[in-house]
Amino acid sequence: MRRPGSKGLVQDPEEMILLEAMREAAVAGDAEKAWETLEEMRVTNVPRGRRVYEWAVEAYRKAGSWREVPKLIPLMEDDKIRIGLEVFNTVIEGCHRAGDVDEALDAMVQMRQAGHMANLVTYSKVLELLSRAKRWDEANQLFREAQRYGFMQPWVEGGNILELKDYNVELAAFILRHEIERKARGSLGLKAGRGTIRIFTGSGKNSGNNVLQRKVFEVLEQELGLKVTKKPIRTGFCEVKVGELRKLGEWLMEIDERKIEHKKAALMEEG
Repeated sequence: MRRPGSKGLVQDPEEMILLEAMREAAVAGDAEKAWETLEEMRVTNVPRGRRVYEWAVEAYRKAGSWREVPKLIPLMEDDKIRIGLEVFNTVIEGCHRAGDVDEALDAMVQMRQAGHMANLVTYSKVLELLSRAKRWDEANQLFREAQRYGFMQPWVEGGNILELKDYNVELAAFILRHEIERKARGSLGLKAGRGTIRIFTGSGKNSGNNVLQRKVFEVLEQELGLKVTKKPIRTGFCEVKVGELRKLGEWLMEIDERKIEHKKAALMEEG
């Protein structure tokens, strides 16, 4: 669809029109127009390159038609376009908005089959979904995977400060719960000692008497039963004494033992 020109290759007018139509669909979030333009490109043999599909994905994303994004995958394969991570993340972000945890997990499987590693967006959205669904075992496993690959490293200052200021409230609550429980279990094998764990929610707009700091207090005090030393709001800090963690660790171990007993009983009944 190109003709020789005095200054090299010049786009055919029809190709230029269709490319502009696809770009406009992306800007407007018009999924229907994007799909119609892709089909017209196929019929008229206009090349559908990577940029074309990026525009198509953007149109679907803006339109909220994320469930339709997977139908682009066979077209990309036919056009020998490597399926980018953004395609799968668009689906996962849509699942996140819809609260569909299983479909998000399926998208992660497809993403890996296509040769992509998850990035921070992928991990964040799926972890939030698993946390909402209280599927803690799966969430904990995925979080540990994210950490192995260098994502979500919330401990600073030699592991004495848990920094949550860069996470949204939902994800920060999960990380707080996971890391405090991990520290509590780890404290059981150590000699009783002094010291504190400091949690930092930030000293700017994301801290103070705001949603994030209130959520931190809710998780620590109401869910985990810990006594929290509250610092002046403007500092963005609160503290938990190591002795409190040991009490929590003992309680968690009791729960773990009960779970094991329940599993054993269930296996005996099945047998």
